[in-house]
Amino acid sequence: MMNLLSTEKKIIFFAIILFFTLVVILFYVTTGKRIEERGLVQNASPSPSSIPFQMPSATPVQNNTVKREENNDIHAIVRYEQGSFDPADITVTNETGCFVEIQNTSDQDVIPRLGPYDPKQEKGFLYPAIAPRQTSLIDPRYGIVTQFSFYNKNNPSAVFTVSIDPTCL
Repeated sequence: MMNLLSTEKKIIFFAIILFFTLVVILFYVTTGKRIEERGLVQNASPSPSSIPFQMPSATPVQNNTVKREENNDIHAIVRYEQGSFDPADITVTNETGCFVEIQNTSDQDVIPRLGPYDPKQEKGFLYPAIAPRQTSLIDPRYGIVTQFSFYNKNNPSAVFTVSIDPTCL
């Protein structure tokens, strides 16, 4: 009888140890994800809850990008010309609709990607190519992170940074 009670105590003890070990592992895994999300400027991956808003006056291209049909709205505008983005730093606010309008004035496609450039992986939403002389509107909001860099996949040295005003979060 004493041996059976001792075995039951051992099983309960090991079950409790296993439970707390799993809790600690889960804590470190979720903390690591939160740290990665806070550092999205360096290691970006979109949160599933940040599904971008679609502008009603535009034609959807993908979940996160809209192709402009008219230019009545005011947006933060970045132009891609001669191999670089201008301006290199912008801020989106409620007044700009929290969107970035990328105007491709070059003769080559622009493929916006979340930076910094990493040849091994692409981060964030996979924005579609913007044809020469075309414009696309993107929603740069990824959760609570307030600054991102974007680059052109076809020319990784072309970079621009978007700062998100708190009114857009």
